[in-house]
Amino acid sequence: MNDCRTAGKIVTFILVVAGCYRSPLDSPGIDKTENGGTASAVPALGGAGGTSTVATSTNSGTGGNLDSGGAPSIGGAPSNGGTPSIGGEPSVGGAPILGGAVSFAGAPSVGGSPTTQPGGNVVTFGAGSAQGAMTGPGWVALGIQDKVVSPTCGGIPITSTMPCMTSTTWASPNALCASGYIPALPAAPVQADYDNNWGIEICANATQVPGGTLGKAYTTMTVYVTGTPTTGLRMMVHRAGDPDTIWYCAFFISGTQVTLTSTNTHCWDGSGVTLAASDVPKIDKAGLQVPSMSTAITLNNLCITKIVFGN
Repeated sequence: MNDCRTAGKIVTFILVVAGCYRSPLDSPGIDKTENGGTASAVPALGGAGGTSTVATSTNSGTGGNLDSGGAPSIGGAPSNGGTPSIGGEPSVGGAPILGGAVSFAGAPSVGGSPTTQPGGNVVTFGAGSAQGAMTGPGWVALGIQDKVVSPTCGGIPITSTMPCMTSTTWASPNALCASGYIPALPAAPVQADYDNNWGIEICANATQVPGGTLGKAYTTMTVYVTGTPTTGLRMMVHRAGDPDTIWYCAFFISGTQVTLTSTNTHCWDGSGVTLAASDVPKIDKAGLQVPSMSTAITLNNLCITKIVFGN
């Protein structure tokens, strides 16, 4: 998610000290800032986490203009509520993939956290953090022109330039939910501004310590979502060691199993690089993106309730 161009075109991201997330799937060169941190179901003074890094993460630079991929065709955006075919191309064919912010995890407890997960294939959420196959904090990232009203950073709005650096205040105690607004991209021949309006992303780190990975060779990933929108969503994963602007994505609908090796850094047209099976254990961040399109999009309590990895 705008298409996912993890090649590094998207949004302004927050670089995480340990490494976190944002991909160039939308438009190459876009950076985005992830708001991370140890989420809490109850608003906690101090605010929410931000782009992955330890409590000292800062917004990443723009990272250059994304490759727009061509101006979106008028009317190309799917109407909200429609059921797009799985893996179908986004209506606006050129938006960069989220990729530029690193989820924020905070300082590890004494003794450190494991860099890989020991077992399990199901991810649930509690108090703003993943549980099970992933254990890292949840976070949101967005473009400069995009708006998130929930979650907040202890009551303070989270923006691309003001990410949450401590603990994110989530509306739900058992899901990662976001509400907000994504403006419409201009119609052709005006050039779409994917750098500043790439959309909104909801993700979580694989481990409490940024940069930790799944550590298992799963073959599929299924994301369960409630709220709206229900179409035009991109499933996103980030490989440890890659720049925060490089992400792998695939269009999906809630509850639909996606083969991880079918994810692509340019999922909107398949012209990018696909994820290798040998790199699946190296995934350090996962979630979804709502990319900008030719029509405005309102996120109404859009929640990731569960992620299931399959063998």
